[in-house]
Amino acid sequence: NFSEEVLFNNQKALLYNLVVVVDPDTKLYGVASLESPTVPIIGTRYSSLEFMEGNNDFIAKTSGQNQKVGIIASDGITKVRLEYDNISVIDKNLGLYLVTSNNKQGVVNKNGKTIVYQDYDQIGLNNNLVDQNVTNKYILFGISFYSF
Repeated sequence: NFSEEVLFNNQKALLYNLVVVVDPDTKLYGVASLESPTVPIIGTRYSSLEFMEGNNDFIAKTSGQNQKVGIIASDGITKVRLEYDNISVIDKNLGLYLVTSNNKQGVVNKNGKTIVYQDYDQIGLNNNLVDQNVTNKYILFGISFYSF
């Protein structure tokens, strides 16, 4: 059920000695190391996982009816609670993520700390107006970002 992009990203995890595994009975995903593929680092309880190269974290989606997403580190520690409808990378180097719930957007950092509250219908430049020379549609001015 993974898109080609997600499959490609998950294959990159192999470069970091990590492999996305699936429980054949539940069809849920987890993560293990290549040395011990039967011992999970991240338990097989997610309907999807996507590896993010650079910070070696995974965007995880819960199973069940009300699926929520968050970020789990490659050591199994939850960095951003799985409570959002959608999450996407704004800036990998700064560790900033666009989060969406109930059609409202906000920004959290790599540790789940709220940077911009989820009070906005849209954050970033309008896709219809973006110049092809713009490499990142999320231009944030006058905001200091700190990691705690």
